[in-house]
Amino acid sequence: MALNNETILERSSEETVFYIIRHGETILNTLQRIQGWSDAVLTPQGEEQVQLLGENLKSIIFSKIYSSDSHRALNTANIILSKNENNSNTKIITNQRLREFNFGSYESSLGEDMYDDIIEYNKDKIKNTSKADISLKLLANSVADLDKKRTSGIKETHWPAENYETIKRRLRNIMYDIVATEDKKKKENILIVTHGYSIQALIKTLCTNIEIPIKSPQNASVSRVHYKNGIFELKSFNSLN
Repeated sequence: MALNNETILERSSEETVFYIIRHGETILNTLQRIQGWSDAVLTPQGEEQVQLLGENLKSIIFSKIYSSDSHRALNTANIILSKNENNSNTKIITNQRLREFNFGSYESSLGEDMYDDIIEYNKDKIKNTSKADISLKLLANSVADLDKKRTSGIKETHWPAENYETIKRRLRNIMYDIVATEDKKKKENILIVTHGYSIQALIKTLCTNIEIPIKSPQNASVSRVHYKNGIFELKSFNSLN
């Protein structure tokens, strides 16, 4: 059965269901600026987006709630928790491994400028490259290389941009660490609040049944991933309810 963005399949009682949410809209999103490890607060529109999603998820019992430690993700998690009918005493567990990609010296730059640099950097390797042709791997690895050149000779220390293998490793590790804490004798619903590029990388890295294009999910959208017997499967992607 082919998946589409609104498909939700039935699960057995033994499965763990991950509700993976992208944070609400921020001011840097509206300005089309790169927002990796840099941070910005949710806009009023972003808060409304999350409140609506929280209403749609309010009846679900979450056994655990995890969030990136970035403010925009944690604020999103808190709004969703405040709407929930069953989880008022649940604590949000923050973990920096759920952060967005680190873009190094491109943080807070215009996204268009970063993508122009990536296309120029790869012009001899990939012909007719456009933004739509840039994979997550090419994106992260190109930014990591470019960041080293841009910061060469700068005395001030900063967090360097991450390559794709580094990103995949931290996302894979945090997901398997979460799975290791689950109660295998009963079904669990686990809420995870993270970021657009990281959601794409997480799904591409872990899920075995991807049959749809995995592009950047919308702000305050939810993607459902089911886990059972060592297998992660995508059941819905980029849904707003």
